[in-house]
Amino acid sequence: MSTLLLTLVLALLPVVDQPAADANAPIVIGLHGRGDTPENFRSVAERLGPQLHWQFPRGPLQWKPDAPGAQWFDRQSPDGGKAALQAALALVAAQVAKAGKKPVALVGFSQGCMVAAHYVAAHPDQVRAALCFGGMLIAPVQVPRGRHAVQIRFVHGTHDPMVPYANAQEAVAVLRKAGLDATLTTHEGGHVIPQQLTAELKTWIASRLH
Repeated sequence: MSTLLLTLVLALLPVVDQPAADANAPIVIGLHGRGDTPENFRSVAERLGPQLHWQFPRGPLQWKPDAPGAQWFDRQSPDGGKAALQAALALVAAQVAKAGKKPVALVGFSQGCMVAAHYVAAHPDQVRAALCFGGMLIAPVQVPRGRHAVQIRFVHGTHDPMVPYANAQEAVAVLRKAGLDATLTTHEGGHVIPQQLTAELKTWIASRLH
């Protein structure tokens, strides 16, 4: 499927919208992992920022024929998922544009983390922060020159069986070398969003959106 066609498909995908009580609340775009759905991933909103306006787009590709879950790209495709990744970044860009002048953050898990990380690398001045759980970079990045205020924080388990911890370390090193404020927070779990860091990360997101 061409990048253009994928972009058009993505534009038609539903986005689960979870507004905050405050109509002027900052926007958080939540990007689910492979095999998940926006409806399921929306539980992250209550944990990390119930006072924020969350939006949960759906990955464009079916994960399995008999399963409801989706994915953002397929690393086994002939191009390694590059076209699907670019289309996913276009979807995130459209959601960011809809936010207007409101502050925006990205929160992604696994494949969603990878989409968020690549988006920040390509558009570092369009979002305030990105929180990336259990992910890495899957392609080279080109960060625009200049000073960028965005902060990207990877959170990764040292016993992650899906995405090796070393891959997160490498991603942070690459982004730092490219001039971004990238950090890595470690926990001793696996491929999860760690419960024990909820309070800290909730405060971290809020502080970067206000």
